[in-house]
Amino acid sequence: MVHLESKFMSKLDEYTPGLLKLFHSKGGTVGLKLKAVLIQTPSNPNINITREVVIRCLMIYLGERTDQLLKEYDKQAGLIQLL
Repeated sequence: MVHLESKFMSKLDEYTPGLLKLFHSKGGTVGLKLKAVLIQTPSNPNINITREVVIRCLMIYLGERTDQLLKEYDKQAGLIQLL
């Protein structure tokens, strides 16, 4: 059985340095949007913050909406909450 979340996070961590380099080099309107996300990153972020930033930037780079980035289903409350 393959644990998809851990596999995804592992590959995300592997590609993060290259993706960050790409995001920093992007120009134009997309580059401005990326820089707005990147500038909010703390100078010494933990791995979870870095992953969040990379995923948000990747969505911007690909032209996807980030306002509904992740949805989490709360089984107990039966509600969908935006993260």
